[in-house]
Amino acid sequence: MEEEYLDIHISNNSMVSLADLADSMNAMASEFHDFCNSHECNCNAELKVKEIRKGSIELLLVSSVPMLVPIAENFNTIVQFGCYLRDVFTSLATRSSERESISLSTLENVKRIVATTAKDAGGSTEISVKGNNNTINVYRFGDADGKNISESAQYVIDTARLPEKNVFVKQILYFKQIRDSKDNIGDRAVIEDFSKSPKKVVYVDPDFKKAVISSSENVFDYAFLVDAEVCRVAGKVVAYRVLKFHERFKIDED
Repeated sequence: MEEEYLDIHISNNSMVSLADLADSMNAMASEFHDFCNSHECNCNAELKVKEIRKGSIELLLVSSVPMLVPIAENFNTIVQFGCYLRDVFTSLATRSSERESISLSTLENVKRIVATTAKDAGGSTEISVKGNNNTINVYRFGDADGKNISESAQYVIDTARLPEKNVFVKQILYFKQIRDSKDNIGDRAVIEDFSKSPKKVVYVDPDFKKAVISSSENVFDYAFLVDAEVCRVAGKVVAYRVLKFHERFKIDED
């Protein structure tokens, strides 16, 4: 039986920083170690380089385990890790609710794993599990996908670190222009439960920013259902950090 391995194929469009590549591989190794510990696999297992192929950057990584461990267990560890990576990347890329259950250490590792390709315009990375006459496609991402995954991971990190007492879910927010103000559209908004006056808006959720800034419609005609952190100075509301965008709806003028 052929040994199963993790195949990481990086198609770089420009020269890749050795420091970035090493950091990405260190993050992959760290995530594999954490995966083995959390899933009660062999705690001494680690990823090691089996082969580096020329052309693009292609690394073949195998799991190293003590000789006393049955070889079939080694195969399952690599396969299970590949399936686990696929679930993590997919939940972050699609910004599904499952991403909120991903640990902070995994989120940090994912940001480092995708960083090499995210910085390389036109580059891509393909991760798969190969061996034993079989191929399991884990995940393929380009530079834009890498940036999206990294931003999604950072969003979960940011929201997880916020004090719960300042975070309020499903609040109605609407934008209001201050007369003679030099603020841009989308800079100030009202959440009436906290203040009748417009306050500074800080965009944490990129989906909310897209709904406001990229829309061709008049933002002042809509209300937005959001989760927001209320920022105060000396007890007074000064800003809203919008953490999650749920939906928008037209404001009735009746």
